[in-house]
Amino acid sequence: MIAKSIIRLILKPIVKLTTKLVARFFAYHWILSPLQKYTFAMPNSALSNNICANTNSAANRTTAQPKIHALIVAAGKGSRFGASVPKQYLDLAGRSVLEHSVKRLNHAEIRDLTLVVAADDERVHSLDFEFAGKIDFAIGGDERWQSVHSGVAHIRASGAGDDDWVLVHDAARPCLPAADLQAIITASHTCTQNALMLATPVVDTLKLAQDEQVVRTVDRQNLWQAQTPQMFRLAALEKVLAAVSEQGLMITDEASGFELLGEAVQVVAGSRLNMKLTFAGDLPLLSLIAERLLADDKP
Repeated sequence: MIAKSIIRLILKPIVKLTTKLVARFFAYHWILSPLQKYTFAMPNSALSNNICANTNSAANRTTAQPKIHALIVAAGKGSRFGASVPKQYLDLAGRSVLEHSVKRLNHAEIRDLTLVVAADDERVHSLDFEFAGKIDFAIGGDERWQSVHSGVAHIRASGAGDDDWVLVHDAARPCLPAADLQAIITASHTCTQNALMLATPVVDTLKLAQDEQVVRTVDRQNLWQAQTPQMFRLAALEKVLAAVSEQGLMITDEASGFELLGEAVQVVAGSRLNMKLTFAGDLPLLSLIAERLLADDKP
C-alpha cells in the first residue's frame, strides 16, 4: 500500500505535465498555427500601399477636371453673304474675321484649337493667329456637321478622352465677349448633361409669314436665339454625329442633333454682342463692336 501511494505521488505531477504538453501541442498545431498562416497570407505593407494608390488614382480620375478642346468651323463658302471671298476672310477692324474669332477663344482652360477648313483653302496658313495654345488643322466637308465630324475625329486621334469637352465655335462670330466664354466654361464645371450652349432670349416680336403675308404672331415666351460656343462631351458628340450621318438627319447646329436624339441641352445666357456675320449689313456693326466695345475686353 505504501509503495502504491508513493507511485501515485510520483506519477501525478508527471501526468499533469504530460497532459499540459499534449494540450499545448494540439492547441498550437490545430489552432495557433493555422491562424498564423492566415495572418501571413494577409496583404503586406507594400501591397496595402498599392491598393491605396489604386484607390487614390480612381478618385483622381473621378474628380479630375475634363479638358476643353476648341473647334472652329471655317470651311464654309459664305454663299448667303455674296462676297468674292469666304466671309471668314473679310477684313474686320484691320484683321480677318477668322483671326478675331480665334483670338476670342484664348482662355486658360482651353488647351488646344482645331481649325476645320476647306480642302482648297490657301489663305488660312498666311494668317497670324493670336492663340496661346496649340493650333491644328482638319479638312471640312460640304455640310457643317461633316466639318464638325472631321474636327472631332482629329481631336479624338490627338488623345482626348470620352468626358473631355469639345467647344464648337463659328468662324463668323468674331466678337465673343470674354464674359460669355467664361460663363459657358464655368457652367461646364457643374453641368450634369452632355451638352450646353450660349443663347440669348428672343426680344423682338416674331411673325410667321407666307407669300409675304403675315399668318400669325409667334409667342416668343421661352424662345432663345442659339449662339456659339456650344460645348459637348466628346463621346456623346461622336454618337450624335454618327446618328446624323446614318439617319440622314437635318441639323443646323450640333445642339439640334442632341435635341433630335432626346438629349438635354443646357442653356447659358449670352450677350447680343456675340452676333454672327451673315449678311453684308452685319459687317459695319461688327466692326464697331470690335473697335469700340471689345477693344479693352481681353480674352
